[in-house]
Amino acid sequence: MSIRSIKPINYIFGLLFAFSIVAGYQCEFFGRLIPGSWKTYFFFVLVFVVATLFSYVFWDMIKERADREISNDDKTTNPGKIWAGSSVVIWICNFIVFLGVYPGFFVYDAFEELNETITRSFNDQHPIFHVLSMGAVIQAMHKLTGDYNISVAVFILLQMSFNAIILGYVVRELYVEAKNKKLCIGALIYFALFPVLMMCNLCSAKDCVFTGLLVLLTIYLRRMFLESDFDKSSKNLIKLGLLSTFMMLYRSNGVYAFIVFAVLVLLLRKVSKRTLTVMIVSVIAYFVINTGLLGITNAQRVGHREILTVPIMQLSRVYAYDNESMTGEEKAKLESYIPRENLLSYTPKCSDLVKIGFDEKAFEGDKAGFYKLWLSTGIKHPVAYMDALCMTGYGMWYPNATIDGYKGREVFTFTYGDSSYFGYETEPPAERHSFIPAIDRFFRYLSIEGGTRAIPIVHFLFSPGFMLWVLLFIIGYFVYTQNVSKALSYALPLTVILTCFIGPMSLVRYAFCLWIIVPFGFTDMFIKEE
Repeated sequence: MSIRSIKPINYIFGLLFAFSIVAGYQCEFFGRLIPGSWKTYFFFVLVFVVATLFSYVFWDMIKERADREISNDDKTTNPGKIWAGSSVVIWICNFIVFLGVYPGFFVYDAFEELNETITRSFNDQHPIFHVLSMGAVIQAMHKLTGDYNISVAVFILLQMSFNAIILGYVVRELYVEAKNKKLCIGALIYFALFPVLMMCNLCSAKDCVFTGLLVLLTIYLRRMFLESDFDKSSKNLIKLGLLSTFMMLYRSNGVYAFIVFAVLVLLLRKVSKRTLTVMIVSVIAYFVINTGLLGITNAQRVGHREILTVPIMQLSRVYAYDNESMTGEEKAKLESYIPRENLLSYTPKCSDLVKIGFDEKAFEGDKAGFYKLWLSTGIKHPVAYMDALCMTGYGMWYPNATIDGYKGREVFTFTYGDSSYFGYETEPPAERHSFIPAIDRFFRYLSIEGGTRAIPIVHFLFSPGFMLWVLLFIIGYFVYTQNVSKALSYALPLTVILTCFIGPMSLVRYAFCLWIIVPFGFTDMFIKEE
């Protein structure tokens, strides 16, 4: 091994991983960064060297193995049968769990979103398309049955079926690409039984359908980059456009991620004019549909606090932890945007208690004043600002992070303990009625009792930070082997996860797509292009 043979991508991977481990460890155990310590520099250099060499050695090993290619089966099976059979198996396994947590994980703002539909009082805090689609199904079924448990169950079953079909399609794509039945059987078992995927499929949150659409879009993007005649098919372009539009309608960060992704592929000149036009039209269609729905429903504007999560948390950290450094005028200015009681409720890992008090009208009346205060305070407290940014997001990029941002918070049916890995509950007006209590207890154990951290090493498979680094390892490998097309194939889900770094807190549901994309991408490392 020669240092000269190590490529820039190895050094970039090493630097990023070293920051993730050192900064993440400090956030986890100290609640802040410690930039001036000699231990910080020592361990940063140590991890950097190890990660750089690790990537170099293993990417070379994988390249040699990939050159021999995955062994294909002699007999071929109809991909349609693979798709249908896999979808059915996944659906049955999910249905058994559904019975255990009946009527499903109706959680994460579900009560608020449904209440918007019932009262016809909408706002733009949650994607209006998801609010209306979920509300329409549940309300329609409630009119027919008079039972909210049945209504919620129908919605969850529809969503579960949708994602089961998509997961079955992923298995089908693996078979088409690798022609390896054993590999597909292994993927099917994983997709059908891994608890995180079941949480995704049976949860009412907007992240769940969004995940299915994002995964399917990623599959089509992979085709787009690898098939020279992709844009010659109008069907391909229509599918690409529809998937892109609906994906954005289900999550706001999907919009930002897609725009960044489109700019990236444009700069790299990796898409044709026809495909680029479809991507632009998709973005326009999103804004037209979303704006139209907000207008029709007379939705109240409350979205500023979501967009301003990072500045709000940075200012709140300084106010809560270094109050004496702020002048009376600065405190009064900040309190005009965020009430004092909310500022004093600051918790490093979750922004909810602070941003809920954010005064939208005050911000609208003096946006310049808010940004001026933010900048002037940041100049005096750069480390505090970095601490605030890392503390809400490190759970998404530090492999050994404890997801406990809701620790101690009371919800409808329980109080979060040392873990807030997953919401688990069923919010009103529905009510949990388990037909298989053992399954219900198992998911409670994983979600709020820290069960995902019970087994050493294995617990990393439940970590969004670990799964992210596997994805970065995969993309880095494609860059290392100069396979830019495959690297770009996985750039969109990566961009989506990157937007979560500046989100309100770290939650596993933000990263559901990783548990589907990573296995597919890892297999893709060993598949040779024809």
